[in-house]
Amino acid sequence: MAVNRSGRVKTNVFAGFANIVGTVGLGLYAIVKTILQELARSQVRRLGLPPLVDSSGGTAGAAIAAVTVPPVADTSSSGGATVASVNTAADTVMDAFAVIVTRANKARAVLGMGSAPTGPGTVATAGTIAVVDDSVSAASGNNSASQATVALMFADLLSRQRVVVANVDEIRAAVGLDAVPITGTVQGDDADLDGLTMDAITNAAAVAAGTSATTGVALSAIDAQLDILSDNIALLADLLDEALTARRNRVYITVDIPATEYAAGTSVWAISPCNGRIRRMRSVVMAATTGAGALAIELATVPVTGLAVVIATSSSAGDIDDSGEVADHATQVVAEGQAMEITGDGTPSGGAVRVMIEIEPREVSGALAAHVA
Repeated sequence: MAVNRSGRVKTNVFAGFANIVGTVGLGLYAIVKTILQELARSQVRRLGLPPLVDSSGGTAGAAIAAVTVPPVADTSSSGGATVASVNTAADTVMDAFAVIVTRANKARAVLGMGSAPTGPGTVATAGTIAVVDDSVSAASGNNSASQATVALMFADLLSRQRVVVANVDEIRAAVGLDAVPITGTVQGDDADLDGLTMDAITNAAAVAAGTSATTGVALSAIDAQLDILSDNIALLADLLDEALTARRNRVYITVDIPATEYAAGTSVWAISPCNGRIRRMRSVVMAATTGAGALAIELATVPVTGLAVVIATSSSAGDIDDSGEVADHATQVVAEGQAMEITGDGTPSGGAVRVMIEIEPREVSGALAAHVA
């Protein structure tokens, strides 16, 4: 590894020219990239932002799904959509985009990226994506929206979606996460990507008076594509949340507690491989237990606050207990090479357990520098 477990670059990393110019593995680029991503993760985590409240009504899929522009339909007698309801529905999509961009801007500010325009959408409640209207109202004849104007509207919506994807991509890249997955080809014009511009969209208009309504657009076709947009919004919200809560890589230590030690409550020990914070403890039963048993972690005889599990009597092999993630606390700070004591209460009369300790290495802070060991 280019960086050893204490966070220091090894002395012989750049002994060969290839490592200086290399972009992967032991390359200087790879090391600097890792440090920058760690710094970015530290910055966004310190924001302490809760997940977005997604009331869009969409269901996040595995990737951004393709949207089909509703085709021409004969709405002379029925099946069309009112202009007002189509425009209102489109506005709810833009409102959702505005909420996502507003949240993304909080990360962009601490990452030095510069704020992105939120566009004409309205953020009614900070951090909350309101419902995306996917049920437009029925109309017919010259009262129905024309396909030509609806097509322009959807083209604009897809271009704005593309901008939001690019925005989320930039933040995900900064913290070392993969780009937003997209099904098929990228939709939308790329003209607004420079500056992540979120311009107003084209409003739908009615079929021209005095002309045939065969150039209308079907209500059902509009609703179907709004459903897809709401699903894409849900996915973008999830992917942004993932980036803003991106945690540092964790170190995991496993320790076995054999039957004799488990029954007697005899402590077992492990050594921390790094400076950091003990964040979590999990246990898995290796042999069925008799009698309940409580496990905890101590550092220099001081219990780590919140890190304890109780293993129920008659637990079967494979049963897992979890302390849950522990917030920052002075008792959880551990030093490289420090002994960690896993204690038992001595009440079980049978069983064997494996414990996994999760440590968050100390965060990179201050000046961007590498310590050479």
